[in-house]
Amino acid sequence: MHLNSIVIEAASSCLHKQHSYAKHMPTKKSLVLQVTDQFVDDPRGNALKAIALVDTHCERCNDFHLASLVRRAALSPKLRVGDQAVFIDALKAQLVEHARGTKRPLRVTIAGSTDTWLYTAVLNAALEAGGKKLAQEIVVDLVDQCATPLVLCSAFAEEADLYIRTHQGDIKNYVPPKPVDLIVMHGVLPFFPEHEQIDYLNHMRSWLSARGKIICSNQHGNARGAEELESRIDFTIDSLNRLLDEAGNISTKRRTILEGRVRTALQRRHRFKTVFSDEAEARERLRTADLRLDSFQVHANKAGSGPASRYAARVIFTCSRLA
Repeated sequence: MHLNSIVIEAASSCLHKQHSYAKHMPTKKSLVLQVTDQFVDDPRGNALKAIALVDTHCERCNDFHLASLVRRAALSPKLRVGDQAVFIDALKAQLVEHARGTKRPLRVTIAGSTDTWLYTAVLNAALEAGGKKLAQEIVVDLVDQCATPLVLCSAFAEEADLYIRTHQGDIKNYVPPKPVDLIVMHGVLPFFPEHEQIDYLNHMRSWLSARGKIICSNQHGNARGAEELESRIDFTIDSLNRLLDEAGNISTKRRTILEGRVRTALQRRHRFKTVFSDEAEARERLRTADLRLDSFQVHANKAGSGPASRYAARVIFTCSRLA
């Protein structure tokens, strides 16, 4: 694959210490923004990198990142993330609140990530909250068991002349170097064992600064049936083959292996239970956490072909330390 040498070089620079931090410090280059004055991720480029990295980087996630990135590469921007606009607004509100109360750079930890979207969501919220200065100065830590999103976000930060630290490992074993102002989670809770989901939230409470917040977006409601799964698998495998055509020099055997891995990953993900069956259960379970529930918003999902169509709604909630 033509991409291998470029991607593996980036991966080795990011992950020379897999269980430590990989840092990209700002240089004297100017901040890289698109003409829209927003940070824009590249789903197609991310998917091509994930394909090149899958054999060495996706073991811990059971190919979740491979399948998700390949699928996102073929979705329109509005369908990739169902609550993108409202989630960025919620992030912006938190960043504005914290920026008013401190003169030091804000510290944000992203707990689990699929690709560069969540990182760019934080950056775009910072742009809206405080302009380029806030976006440049914000200190972001990214924690994930899988190395793939760490490589992607580190490469993005380096290109945009931003500051990020990545840590590969289980969230429950992570300890931030300093108290955190904002912990950001998007669709992560279902990946934790069901009986440990609230325990994970309670563990993250120990990361927070005195005024720190956890902001989390999660699906709730029932998932769709098997017919939707097969349609999603066909769509994703079609996207995979178009990406492999673009990469070039991919054998039939390699295509078959990757198709099988994508299919298995999507089937496994489909079996995950939603954390909350409805709004009442969401509120009740969150009350059992050793956290104060500060806000709770439900956003109904519209019918469509993207990820949002698989669930009745998303809930965005923020929590903080108990007084």
